[in-house]
Amino acid sequence: EWDRWPDGHFERDFSWQEFHVSGELAVNWACEPLGGSKRGSDTAAEWPNGKRTGRRCRGIIRCTNTVCSIIVRPQTRMKGIQKQLIEFCRCGGKLVHVDCGIVSYLYSFAEGFTRIVEDYPTVGPLSLLVGRPGLHGPEASVAEISSVLFNKDRIKSERRAVKHRGNLPTSEVAEFAQFEKDFPGFVIFSQFGAVTVIVMQTPFMVSQLVKNHVILRDAVNGIVSDGAHGYFMERTALLLMSSSYCVDLDCWVPGIMSYANGATQEHFFLHFISLFESMAQYAEKQGKKLTDAAFKNLPQVVDFSEAERSGFVEAFVVFWRRRKDPRTDEELTKAAGSMLKGCQEHYRAQVNRIKKISAVVHP
Repeated sequence: EWDRWPDGHFERDFSWQEFHVSGELAVNWACEPLGGSKRGSDTAAEWPNGKRTGRRCRGIIRCTNTVCSIIVRPQTRMKGIQKQLIEFCRCGGKLVHVDCGIVSYLYSFAEGFTRIVEDYPTVGPLSLLVGRPGLHGPEASVAEISSVLFNKDRIKSERRAVKHRGNLPTSEVAEFAQFEKDFPGFVIFSQFGAVTVIVMQTPFMVSQLVKNHVILRDAVNGIVSDGAHGYFMERTALLLMSSSYCVDLDCWVPGIMSYANGATQEHFFLHFISLFESMAQYAEKQGKKLTDAAFKNLPQVVDFSEAERSGFVEAFVVFWRRRKDPRTDEELTKAAGSMLKGCQEHYRAQVNRIKKISAVVHP
């Protein structure tokens, strides 16, 4: 039982219930809060990776008179303690500060949350938030473990992380399989692993990529490719999209979309090779043969990412290698480079960003 008078050096594990019942391990000693570390999380699976907070015991203030037994509780800040020492004891003696020097550290981690997810792998985020079903009614909410778990989306993210760490069966694979079943043909390519890419396209989308004419009135020919950060919950995930101009709708429409769990050359390669293959298959269905001329009529506009540029070039070379093109890799690489155009908006944004870095560009 926590008696609020901890003393000496010790280590101890507390459950979240014990933590809350004890007033979050409240103490009667005067302690200065040291704040928390920016590292760690109170949803970590193990205590070394937990959220660390600290407090320093400020000891006591006593009288120098040997026959006086008065003890004064010090302020938690040194500035306040110094003001206390200016005063005299009620007996007239001088007050001195006896510093304890003990610093305690508290690591908050979600062992309880991990155990709940492992014991109830099929319980969803909402049920974990409101309280999973129990024999005598709903159990306690996981929000009691940590305040960050008041958010259902955060619970979903942490639940997924626990499952991946423990190699538990996840519902994402089943959900993806059901998605493919509900929308047959929409996912044209998928790869799972360290490099995960899911490519999606409809017949209408691919029809906008293979054009029979060139639009002369505006600069709307070509395919514009870009990656959107922040679209998915995962911090490193991107929504890759290659768009073309639709005359009938008088606007730009996506020609192919991809989920990518990163922005490496291999991620972009899988996106662009799927783009080229889908265009070739559509052209063949229309009784046409895709040639370099078709690509030259559709210049590829990309940003200034080296990974994206390299992924495009590699995909172009592989695409024609699969078709036994007689050109060398160097010739194909040169041909691919001639089709790439830089995005003016990305260029302007990069120039403005560099201009603001005074250490690089002096005012």
